[in-house]
Amino acid sequence: MNNFDLALKIYLAGLAILFGAAIINFLAKHFRLLTWYDFLNSLARTGLKNAWGELNALSIIFLFLLYPLLLGLIWYGLRKLFG
Repeated sequence: MNNFDLALKIYLAGLAILFGAAIINFLAKHFRLLTWYDFLNSLARTGLKNAWGELNALSIIFLFLLYPLLLGLIWYGLRKLFG
């Protein structure tokens, strides 16, 4: 594999992960779940204790279980696609 092919694979993988993350965030907003963006902004504004207090159970499950799982599935699919 030459350098151009490798760079193209890296770029396409980055686009796929970015696009997937955007879809995941859109769906999270649709279902009124806090996203990492929301949580980190709250953390910067109010501190850990208050930011953590803003999370409901579904947002915690989404942020710490579903979001990483879905991004991992994107990575897994890309590995299968690119070999």
